[in-house]
Amino acid sequence: MKIHPQEIERIAAKLLLEWKGQKLVECKAAEPTIQVRITEIILKELRVEEELHKEVERMLAKYEKEFEKGTLDRRKMFQMVKNQLVKERKIIL
Repeated sequence: MKIHPQEIERIAAKLLLEWKGQKLVECKAAEPTIQVRITEIILKELRVEEELHKEVERMLAKYEKEFEKGTLDRRKMFQMVKNQLVKERKIIL
């Protein structure tokens, strides 16, 4: 994961503060509890994308020789396969 958990915690705190400031949310639970839950949700979504990347890499492994020869562009193929899986699985990134 490219983002450290502490950074995600700061993002969660800022989100909650911003949402409260704009009166988009009304807290019925303690703010630290809400921040923890926001952090958990963000981490879960990042893991989904990370797993998707791993799956795409596994799928592309069989084309490694073509990538090395230059007959296929790895970045382009990666993005195409990723986009297809996102569409099929109805994932929001």
